[in-house]
Amino acid sequence: MMKILSIFAVVVCLGAVATGIQCWSCDNARGHEECATTGQLVRCISRWEVCSTVERRTNNALFVTKRCKQRLACANGVRQNYNSPFSPQCNLDGLVSVCRCCCNGTECNRDATCEPARHVDYRCHDEGGLCHEWRNHTCLGGYVTGLCYGNNGRRCCLPCTPETCPAARDAVQQDAVCRAEGGICLGITNFCDGIYYPGKCGGPNGRQCCKEAVCTLLNYANTNVKPRGVGAIRIDSGFKWALNKMNEWARACRVKVQVTKSFELITETDGNYQPIEPTIPNNYAVGHAVDIEVDTTIEVCDGPCLARGKNPDAVCFLKKVLEYGLHWGGKGKYQNPSRIDDRLHVVNPRQWKRQFQQLQKGCQAI
Repeated sequence: MMKILSIFAVVVCLGAVATGIQCWSCDNARGHEECATTGQLVRCISRWEVCSTVERRTNNALFVTKRCKQRLACANGVRQNYNSPFSPQCNLDGLVSVCRCCCNGTECNRDATCEPARHVDYRCHDEGGLCHEWRNHTCLGGYVTGLCYGNNGRRCCLPCTPETCPAARDAVQQDAVCRAEGGICLGITNFCDGIYYPGKCGGPNGRQCCKEAVCTLLNYANTNVKPRGVGAIRIDSGFKWALNKMNEWARACRVKVQVTKSFELITETDGNYQPIEPTIPNNYAVGHAVDIEVDTTIEVCDGPCLARGKNPDAVCFLKKVLEYGLHWGGKGKYQNPSRIDDRLHVVNPRQWKRQFQQLQKGCQAI
């Protein structure tokens, strides 16, 4: 009977081992080089989710221990690095120092050293999380910024517990709409190389469909509205009605409208390669604005000419623009008498933000 129980215990243990990550393991090696030479890669049992490194310094002698570790135990150890601001355990200036590190991922501790500066990650560990490069790691529990050492791309991944995100796991069956469109449902604090679309995923509102950003701009030209000095008039489909009306008004006023500027790419990006929204409202960036010149029988009336308001045919055209509710840039805070737009950034700022991300990401190649 004892033999059967022993065999059963071994089988259970091996089953647990097979599901864990792999960590580099060594005990009290005299430095990281010796650890790399004498240590070995071991597979952790499933409940040991992270790899740990411990550096002990005594009278300038360095001893390194690396192994598998339970997440909570490792986090508790890291908190001991600076448990006292007056006499921290991790203190490279002292004769005795113990520094602890945690990392997540197979073999992540093989070549890593304990850098004391990295232990500001303890703020993330205090929340039960682990720091990751958010562009490369999906976090079910959601990311929090400001708790990890390094650049803005290192963020704290919170654990997904039944209390914090029960619906995220249960909602997978409700993600069919997103999957059918080639997307993946994620919490919106995760990095999305495309754009998030709401209403296509199960679970909480913060769980949305990450899909490739597609350039939905269209090229516009009509009998009385044509491009000038630009390859094409590129606008969002939601702004096409405005150009159709401008074409109608141009015919009525016996003028030709020449578009000299339409959609504009914003080249400035943040540290995560995301396009930065302009500080000054810009509807060119979402395909809802154009710059124009009005070709009349008297002259080609450009911005300054439109601002003077002396050309009767151009005045006829602008009057219809204003009567219909479009916005002329010759009035208002940010004056540009060549511009006509629909003030999307004011009328529907949420739509403006969504289109900004989609078009700025999806139309890079045009």
